[in-house]
Amino acid sequence: MADQVSGYGKKPLWQWILIYVVVGGIIYFLIYYFVLAPKGGYSKSGGGDYNYGNTK
Repeated sequence: MADQVSGYGKKPLWQWILIYVVVGGIIYFLIYYFVLAPKGGYSKSGGGDYNYGNTK
């Protein structure tokens, strides 16, 4: 059975989808790591005087 050639060249469509998913995941990770993560999350420094509902 011959491989179907689409507008993407000689690679099958599933390989292009896999490439897009991997590259998209890397870009998402980089944006999260450098843009979103420094604004929030947990930190080991910063006091520690938290009020968790204990009003004694």
